[in-house]
Amino acid sequence: MKSLAKAIFVSAMIFSAPAKAMTPEDRLAGLMNGPDKSWFAASFLAAVPYGQVRSLMRDLSKVMGPVTDVTPSGEGYVIRSATHSVKAQIALDGAGQIIGLYFDPPQALLVTLEQARDGLLALKGEVAFMVMRGGDVILEQGSDRSLAVGSAFKIAILAELAAQVQAGGRDWADVVTLRDRHKSLPSGDMRDLPDGTPVTLAHAAALMISQSDNTATDLLMDVVGADAVARRLGVAHALTTRQFFALKADTELAAGYVAGDAATRRTLADQAAARPLPHVSSIGPFVPGLEWQVPATRLCQIMAEVQGLPAMQINPGVIDAQDWASVAFKGGSEVGVLNLTTWARPENGPPICAVLTVNHDQALEEAEIAQAYSALFTALRE
Repeated sequence: MKSLAKAIFVSAMIFSAPAKAMTPEDRLAGLMNGPDKSWFAASFLAAVPYGQVRSLMRDLSKVMGPVTDVTPSGEGYVIRSATHSVKAQIALDGAGQIIGLYFDPPQALLVTLEQARDGLLALKGEVAFMVMRGGDVILEQGSDRSLAVGSAFKIAILAELAAQVQAGGRDWADVVTLRDRHKSLPSGDMRDLPDGTPVTLAHAAALMISQSDNTATDLLMDVVGADAVARRLGVAHALTTRQFFALKADTELAAGYVAGDAATRRTLADQAAARPLPHVSSIGPFVPGLEWQVPATRLCQIMAEVQGLPAMQINPGVIDAQDWASVAFKGGSEVGVLNLTTWARPENGPPICAVLTVNHDQALEEAEIAQAYSALFTALRE
């Protein structure tokens, strides 16, 4: 499980062998026209293979089209085409070789809501979305369908935890104990902490949302109760991430879970989670029915409850937070699944909740989906 990375790629900034000196603007313009392997320091390519660089630049150039100019902006640069702009950062060594590189998702320069809707509808796979401004639905497609949303389900854990704190039964400063039974697969680093490590609820919540830490998630789900989380999601049974991974690694158990009633699912999930954690390589693609399946309408309802909490303010997701007074975000993905859920508050006017979920039996074009979602917020901002 992982959240959609905002950066296209990042490398360590390490100096290496000299090459022909070039300006950052020259290098960025050249990258958009097609990268040359000789432009990159050996240390960069050791961290990011050239094939990955070439593929990522191809995808970005496909969205942007021909570059018209590259200009400095703050600590980075803005690359513009006739239809899009993208913020970038680049670091060169003394001879002009690239030692660090970062791109935000591209932003459409001008797009209408109708164009944004058409872009969402053109995405491959089963697509559902909903956009609310204040209490009004202004765009919608399949928003009542329960599709797989990956880690986006974690906002229900946060909502239940916040409710228990509000009721006085808990406090964000409460310390809970991490146990081996909570440990799950990445994303997240809490799994590397030793059994018995004390953790505050606030810290675990921040990791669960901002880094989509699966171990922090299972720890908090143990604290608030899986049944309470299931009620908030509107489902009969809510998996922990450890249960999810364990079931995915065993095709027989997975088939039984998908076909079973709520009691059978609970039994099989517990049976799977009692086993040693599987290796990440044994986790296959999306299995319909073996996921957290939540409609867009429900995600907006939950997001309305949690959007003001500190944990929601750390990672703004794929939109440019500088364009909004505040942004709360949680997404989720696995192979064949992607969800993006954002609550954005403009400087003036009512808040916006936008949910996009895509399910497919093949790997998704995440950059294309992120671009369509970003274009939606460009239209909403205009």
